[in-house]
Amino acid sequence: MQTSIISLRTAFLIALLTFTMAACDSGSSNSSSKSPLSDTPTSSTPPPVGVATISTGVITGFGSVFVNGVEYETDSTDVDTDDDDQGTEDDLEVGMVVMVNGTVGEDGTTGDASEISYDEEIQGPVDSVDLADESFVILGQIILVDDLTNFLGVTFDTLEPGQIVEVSGLFDVDGNLLATLVKLEEDETTSKLEGLVENLDSSGGLFDLNGVTVDYSLASFEGGTFEDLADGIL
Repeated sequence: MQTSIISLRTAFLIALLTFTMAACDSGSSNSSSKSPLSDTPTSSTPPPVGVATISTGVITGFGSVFVNGVEYETDSTDVDTDDDDQGTEDDLEVGMVVMVNGTVGEDGTTGDASEISYDEEIQGPVDSVDLADESFVILGQIILVDDLTNFLGVTFDTLEPGQIVEVSGLFDVDGNLLATLVKLEEDETTSKLEGLVENLDSSGGLFDLNGVTVDYSLASFEGGTFEDLADGIL
């Protein structure tokens, strides 16, 4: 089994979202980072109307920010990304899975966002690429792409083992990550992996994550304590 020592970071997603992405007949193209991502699955439930709410979904367009079919005004929005906790709307891209804290108007299609948070699902070096199955692997995690996946700095056809990329997306029922955004990282960066804890060994400071053994014996815990760890949590 592949073994990695991974820095733990609290993920902002609180549950696995399941959905089906449309299959395509050809490889993914390099799409514009600020163009609408039409027909992209976003969230299993729409945000409630007229009350303060937290909604998780895929950014599908700009001119404000479109998430889950709602156009959120961002004039006074705090933006928190994996790279900058004091970011701006310019740090956001089509295809990012974000958490929006705000309100939705009575029309159900417009709202005001007080905070938008983004953290990628996985980041690290590409292990392998399967052009025929439209998939690739990072840290043992199988990642699926289609013609709606937004690629930045690379295309699926030019993706190679060893390249470091960050991936945003949603997990399917089989545990595969359906990529809505694949972004090439130019510099060396910390690897990040998200998944369900398995085979927790609290005495040895070990657990498995998507087939990767994580040694957390020398790690710090962000947003909680190691007593919160248990098999089955994200």
